[in-house]
Amino acid sequence: VWGICADSTRHMAVSTGADGAVKMWSILSILDRHQGGVKSKVPFPGKLAELDKAAAGDYVQVLEVLDANRVLVATKKGFLALYRVPQMQWEILHHRAGSTFRFMCTSP
Repeated sequence: VWGICADSTRHMAVSTGADGAVKMWSILSILDRHQGGVKSKVPFPGKLAELDKAAAGDYVQVLEVLDANRVLVATKKGFLALYRVPQMQWEILHHRAGSTFRFMCTSP
């Protein structure tokens, strides 16, 4: 696991790791030991590479759950992208090769 983050309601967590996927977890399922916990697995870069071919072979370095519907990711190849959970859709917010992003989490 390279990164993990929970949403403010503590109902969902998102992780990324060496397998290159962004995984969304139902925290209640994990706690109750139902369904093995994984809500969905988003292959990365998957559809993001369809938006920009430079994303092929890329991987997530950091991620942040903005809310139950949106996950922000930053990649090794300099992409800042938004994943919309209900639509299962990527949006590239910024790309510059060599860019490095870090997110600072704050408590409400």
